Amino acid sequence: HTHRINEMILGLFLRLFGKQVRLVFTRHHGGRPSWLTRMVARRADAAVSLTEQVAEALGMPSVVIGHGVDLQTFHREPNRPKAWRALGQPGEVGIAPLQQRFPSATAVLIGLVTRSHRRWAAQLQKIAKLILVGEQPDPVSWYRGLSIVVQPSHAEGFSLVLLEALASGCCVVA
Repeated sequence: HTHRINEMILGLFLRLFGKQVRLVFTRHHGGRPSWLTRMVARRADAAVSLTEQVAEALGMPSVVIGHGVDLQTFHREPNRPKAWRALGQPGEVGIAPLQQRFPSATAVLIGLVTRSHRRWAAQLQKIAKLILVGEQPDPVSWYRGLSIVVQPSHAEGFSLVLLEALASGCCVVA
């Protein structure tokens, strides 16, 4: 199950070397994909789009499957400060870059910072005292520790991050 073209290409290489791999390409982004993305995605066994608009922009047959959240996994944490401390980050709470008004808060950027965004992330680190924690294998712990989740995406069709954060009791800014 791939979201990114590099993951799809890895799966295609595995096939090339004789591995039996079924590939499902999932598209969340509502914009028109590049020619390379479309070419690689056509080699998947199946394509999934988040919305009808995303499917139309993809320009190839895909199944539309909307988001859902497992409320057994994503739920409000009764002791958010304890959950935040368990993440090993400084400060008393994890929130968006609001340190001037809340000096005990810590801002973290969770996820992959690509080469094209490294300069932007470095500027944010200086301005907002932001900590880059990278991609995390256990997002549930982060939702339980964070107080505010910000997702300023202009391109994503509808983010599962927002639903998971809301289900976990976080204030969401999107």
